[in-house]
Amino acid sequence: MTPTVQQTMQPRQIATIAVTVLISCWVLFGIDKDTHKFADLFKPVNLAALVVYFTPTFAFCLVLFRTFSKKHNPIGSVTRSLLIGIPIGFLVVISLFLLYLKR
Repeated sequence: MTPTVQQTMQPRQIATIAVTVLISCWVLFGIDKDTHKFADLFKPVNLAALVVYFTPTFAFCLVLFRTFSKKHNPIGSVTRSLLIGIPIGFLVVISLFLLYLKR
């Protein structure tokens, strides 16, 4: 039997997750056809969209990190939570937008 790795969330791990999710959001916005330069990412509309995308994705990544940290080491937990949480978080937000627009 292997012992479980029970750990608390360290500020460094939370910051790593937050910064990675933030950069991922900016990359997603950079792909948008209306974004032509870096300054466009800081327009009020894009900042509002950043909050809409960042908040649930960050929360989902934290939940996954907490789940993975019970059985895996900290680096592996952060990596797994980001690799799974970011795409799923974006898909959930985009799906909710599409469902709202379809109504």
